[in-house]
Amino acid sequence: MAMNLLMINPYAIPPEWGGGTRHHALCRQLIEQGHRVLLVASGFDHVTKQERRLAAGQDHLFREEEGVPFLWLRTTPYSGNTLARVRNMRSFAAALQRLPALPDGFVPDRVLGSTPHLFSARESLRLARRMKLPFTLEVRDIWPETLKLLGGFSSWHPFVLWLARLEQQVYRGADRIVSLLPGAWQHFQTFGVPRERVDWVPNGVNLAQLPPYTEREQTKDPFTVTYAGAHGLANGLDSILDAASLLGDLGRAGKIRFRFLGHGPHRQALIDRARGEGMDWVEFREAVPKHEVYSVLADSDALVATLKDSPLYQYGISLNKIYDYLGVGRPVVFGVRSYNDPVSEAGAGFSVAPEDAPAMAEALRRLVEMSPAERSALGRKGRDFIESRHSHEILGRQLEEALRKAGPQ
Repeated sequence: MAMNLLMINPYAIPPEWGGGTRHHALCRQLIEQGHRVLLVASGFDHVTKQERRLAAGQDHLFREEEGVPFLWLRTTPYSGNTLARVRNMRSFAAALQRLPALPDGFVPDRVLGSTPHLFSARESLRLARRMKLPFTLEVRDIWPETLKLLGGFSSWHPFVLWLARLEQQVYRGADRIVSLLPGAWQHFQTFGVPRERVDWVPNGVNLAQLPPYTEREQTKDPFTVTYAGAHGLANGLDSILDAASLLGDLGRAGKIRFRFLGHGPHRQALIDRARGEGMDWVEFREAVPKHEVYSVLADSDALVATLKDSPLYQYGISLNKIYDYLGVGRPVVFGVRSYNDPVSEAGAGFSVAPEDAPAMAEALRRLVEMSPAERSALGRKGRDFIESRHSHEILGRQLEEALRKAGPQ
C-alpha cells in the first residue's frame, strides 16, 4: 500500500546546493517505489548563509526540486554559532506551527521529523499529534551529547538543559526511531525506548553519480593522498598534517603529496601552519560541488580521514565522506574509535586510532610501498561494499520498511 509521507528537516537541500542530500535522495527513492512525499525545509541555506528560495514577502513556497516536492519555509537568517542560530532554529519550529494548507490531493498518513536540531523534531512530533498521524523520529546527531562531548558544554548549561528536555520529549513520543548511528539504541534505552522500536538507516551514495570504477594505474610520483570534507573541530585535521610532517622525507623527495579539499572554520589555521612549517607537499583546494568531488577522489592514490577521540562515537558513525571514499574505489586510511568502522568492515584500507599521526603515517607508508594491484584490490572491496550495502536504492527500501512499522500498513 502506498504511503503519503510528510518529511521534515530544516536543513534538507536539493542536489544543486551541494553538500549532503540524504533526504532528497531518500524521497526520490520512496517516490520511485510508488509513494507520495512532501519534504519540508528552510529556504535559508545553513551552509552559504543565504536565502535560496523565498522572495521578499514570501513566508512559504511549494516547488519541485529535481523530482521531489518541497515546501520551503522562511526562517530568520544567522551567521556563526551565536544566539541568532538558536533564533533560526526556533523560527523553523514556529513556521511549522503555522504550516500552510498542503497541496490539493496530498493528505499525509505519517510524519517523519529529523534532528539536525531538536526544536524542529519536537515541533514535528506536535504536528503529527495534531494531525493524529504516526510519527517517526530520525536521529542524526545526538543532542545535547554532541555539545557536551565535542563542544565542551557543561551538563548544567541552561541551553544543554533545555535541549535535554526536548530530547526526552521526542524520544518518548516517537512511534518509531530511525537512526543513522548503529549503536544509538543504547542511548535511547536510557529513555525507556526498547531496542525493537529502533531502526538503523545509515548514509549512503547515489551510484548514478559515481564515476565508473577504474583501477588506479601506476602513476608517476608523487603518491597523492586526499582529504575531502569539512575543516572543523570534529575532523581532527591537525593530526593529518602531523602525519604529513612525519612523511616529510617522502614529500621533499617529491614522492608524496597531500591535498585538503573543503572549507570550515579551521581551514585558514591549517593553511598557515602548513606554510609556516614549509610543507610544500601539502596543498589546500576550495570546496567543489558534489558531482566534482568524485573526480578529485578518483584522481588519488589514497584517501584519508580521522575523527576526534571522543566517547560520543560509542554510538557509531555515518560519515558521508567515508561512503564517498569507499564508493570511488580507492584505499582509505581512517582514524577512528567507534561502535562501527566502515573501512574495516569493507576491508578497504587501514584503520588506526583517532588522531594517531605516527600510526596514520605508517599506514600511508605501507600503501605507498604496495603495488598498484594490491592497492586496487583494497579499493575494489570498498566499491563492492557500497554497491551491496550503502546505495540510496537499498537505503530507500530500508526507510520504507521502517516507516511501515510506525503506522498503518
